[in-house]
Amino acid sequence: MSDKPKSVLDVIGWCKELEHRLEALESSSGRILASGEEKLKKDEILINPKGDSTRNSTISIKFEKELEGVSEIIPSIVALDSDSRGNTIFDVYSENLSSTGFDLVVSTWSDSRINVIVIKWIAIA
Repeated sequence: MSDKPKSVLDVIGWCKELEHRLEALESSSGRILASGEEKLKKDEILINPKGDSTRNSTISIKFEKELEGVSEIIPSIVALDSDSRGNTIFDVYSENLSSTGFDLVVSTWSDSRINVIVIKWIAIA
């Protein structure tokens, strides 16, 4: 992806490319331990900006079974609906990773309003 995307469509295109690369990695490697998809819809925290502060919404993910040796979560945005009256700025990351699960965090700030965001993730060893 270039230094600065020119539109939300550029970001979505980049995310879809990343998703295809991750799928190729999954089929060629035994190091992916788990995967999933999460959808945040109409989360009041991400829709209504209050000042310039950062706003976070957290989804707690529990693995179907305990995973030995999980070292990282790789999130990928596969769909995004945001309000065009403001900026579209966000960050997606994981925290609190353990053998039983992790927290997936969607963060936004300024006047950005995220209506829907769909995130696919993989857990790797």
